Amino acid sequence: MKVHRGQVMQKMRADSVPDLVVMHDAMTKAASSENIDLVTVDARGDIPTELSQIEDLVTRNPKAIVMMPLDATSSQTAAKRVTQANIPLFILSTRFPSDSGIDYKAYV
Repeated sequence: MKVHRGQVMQKMRADSVPDLVVMHDAMTKAASSENIDLVTVDARGDIPTELSQIEDLVTRNPKAIVMMPLDATSSQTAAKRVTQANIPLFILSTRFPSDSGIDYKAYV
């Protein structure tokens, strides 16, 4: 799915893990070249903060949200907020259990 001239929200920790730094930089570069407003937030390992940040991102009604869940179980509430708002959800690194009922578009 290619998003043009929209806003994509990204929730991931991108400052301390080398692979994530590379991924974050690549997403930022790609978003810039496609004229996409990429917003990045980081819950710093805190589940309540993750939920609050996701709820804030959902209120902005982006074209998509890319989420790196902190935990396969505890992060489900935040992910469900995204899908209930009919915002495409893309998951990085942590996959939700198949019985979670979370309808994400892709897992990377």
